[in-house]
Amino acid sequence: EQQLAQAAEQLSQEAAVRAAWQQGGRHERNRVAALIDLQLDQLNRSGVNAGVLCTLRRMVLEVEA
Repeated sequence: EQQLAQAAEQLSQEAAVRAAWQQGGRHERNRVAALIDLQLDQLNRSGVNAGVLCTLRRMVLEVEA
């Protein structure tokens, strides 16, 4: 019974870690998409492209892990 309980606990922990990883990935994709949306808005308003894309690149690289 103890081994069965340990195995069940390990499986639930693995599932929780997997779910947290997936949630983190979705959150990060949403953050990057939001940054791109902001930059696209800038592009549409100002007509500047290279400078805005450089800013987008910097913003993505500076995202805290």
